[in-house]
Amino acid sequence: MQLNPMHPQWYYYDLGSTLFLLGRFREAAECHARLPRKDSLIWARLAAAYAMAGDAEQAAFSAKQGRRMSPLLTIDAILDDETYERAEDRKRLREALLRSGWQSAIDEPSG
Repeated sequence: MQLNPMHPQWYYYDLGSTLFLLGRFREAAECHARLPRKDSLIWARLAAAYAMAGDAEQAAFSAKQGRRMSPLLTIDAILDDETYERAEDRKRLREALLRSGWQSAIDEPSG
């Protein structure tokens, strides 16, 4: 990214994922927030990073956005999509998603 300031936006996904594993949660959230198109898995990563950074409001917002896109996407399904080698990394992501309220983040009907 330093060599090419005009790098593709998807670089932020990899950087954010790495920062999350390093415990640099605020920076991980900043990277994932920069992605122009967010699917439910990106929203899950944002929710997890914000939750671990102590930003409950942004974690809940991100969880709701992700659940709105994929209401049936569970924490187990998210973890199945990951290829972590270390059990503690999977455990950390699970805990972060639980803290974010992912399991219960269902938008209330508007109107």
